[in-house]
Amino acid sequence: IDVEQILLDNGCDLFIKDKSGNIPLHNVFVDKNVGDDPVELCVLISKAMKYKSLDTENNEGNTPLHLAVVSTRCE
Repeated sequence: IDVEQILLDNGCDLFIKDKSGNIPLHNVFVDKNVGDDPVELCVLISKAMKYKSLDTENNEGNTPLHLAVVSTRCE
């Protein structure tokens, strides 16, 4: 979480999309290599986004919430 907090504190763009149309909040649940607690990261990023764009769809039509539900990282 320390790295993520540093990025947020320094103005990291939380609304930028990658080639799959994912914003960082999507990637909390897509990236299986993230070692941090996905729920903790989700809360951190959501607060920083002021809860905007939580319903942003990626290129496959999935929102971060959809990915959280189907993710094996949230047990």
